[in-house]
Amino acid sequence: MGPGLGPAVRYPVVFLPSPGLPAGAWERWVELFTAHGGTATAPAALRWSPQGRSVLVGYGPGGLLALLLAGQEGIAGVIAIDVAAVPVAPTGPEDPDQNPVLLVITDQGPSLITGPGWRAVAESCLSWLDAHEL
Repeated sequence: MGPGLGPAVRYPVVFLPSPGLPAGAWERWVELFTAHGGTATAPAALRWSPQGRSVLVGYGPGGLLALLLAGQEGIAGVIAIDVAAVPVAPTGPEDPDQNPVLLVITDQGPSLITGPGWRAVAESCLSWLDAHEL
C-alpha cells in the first residue's frame, strides 16, 4: 500500500469502457483497487446495473458518461479523467445527502491510463476515494 492510501475502497468501483482505450486498459487499475480491499470491475460493454452505491471511473468519453450518470441514484462518486469539456452539469438526486462526490482530472492523455504514469494517477484516485470515505 502506498503512502497516504487508506485501508480499503468502501464502494464498488466500475471502470467504464471508452473509445480510444485499448481492450484491457483498466486491468491494472482493477487489480490495484482490488488489492486495496475494494471490489472493482471493468465491463467490456456498459451492461452494468448498480447494486447499492458505486463509484464510476471513466476516461475521455467514458469520463463524460460517468459525469452524466452522476445524478443517478446509486452513484457515490465519479472520477472523470481527461474530459475535454462538460456540456451539462449532472443533476443530483432529490436527497442532497445522496449527491455524488466528483473528481475531474484534465489534460492527462491516455498514457496515464495505460502508460508508465498509470500507477501514480491510480494511487491519487485511491487517496481521493479514501479522503472522501468512498
